[in-house]
Amino acid sequence: MRFYRFVVIILYGHSFATHLLDDGVSVFHIQRLLGHASIRTTCIYLHLQRHDLAKIISPLDSLEDPEND
Repeated sequence: MRFYRFVVIILYGHSFATHLLDDGVSVFHIQRLLGHASIRTTCIYLHLQRHDLAKIISPLDSLEDPEND
């Protein structure tokens, strides 16, 4: 029973961290929230994050066109 409880706690942590990443929360903030001493431990969650590459906007796209002023 102790092992089951431990696994459930770990699964809640994984779910919590993955949802925070999906919502755009910084990995460094998640590290502090989960109490990880090393950022490497927190980076495990990065491979779980779903990337929607089509929604990424280049910073260059937000620059104004000087010819249209």
